[in-house]
Amino acid sequence: MSILGSLARVSPELLEQLRAPDAQPYAVLSDHETQIDLDRYWDVLRFLLDAGGVPINPMRSGRLYPSVERAWGGPDGDSCLLAVEEARQVSEFLDARPFSDLAIHLRAAGEAPLYGNKQWDRPDIRDRVELLYEEMVQLFRDAADAGECTVFWAA
Repeated sequence: MSILGSLARVSPELLEQLRAPDAQPYAVLSDHETQIDLDRYWDVLRFLLDAGGVPINPMRSGRLYPSVERAWGGPDGDSCLLAVEEARQVSEFLDARPFSDLAIHLRAAGEAPLYGNKQWDRPDIRDRVELLYEEMVQLFRDAADAGECTVFWAA
């Protein structure tokens, strides 16, 4: 079984609706039109953002969503919500960092205990990580422009 990561940008209104006891936030967000599939590469992206000095890491920061009791993903529930202002801060950071600034940490990622444990600096894998990074940059840019939140999960 794989643990695949996803990231979605969502309006604050929808996030509140999905907090209702009968709502199914995982099902809704998994099929959400603004969701991107980070596949098995979510952990190396998390690592690269930390190594690059991101002030708020969307893969490990924020609050459990929709609540501590109902969070999903990972062994302890890792569905984390970034509020509008936090998503804006991440967008500003990402817009100021081309992938090449973070790619210098790919060799170190190979030594880290990351999920997927790949040869992260291999050209074909590096290209896939870069593509997903660019999708993430655009997702956060769009979230900032629209005044939206983001939710990350790995399940």
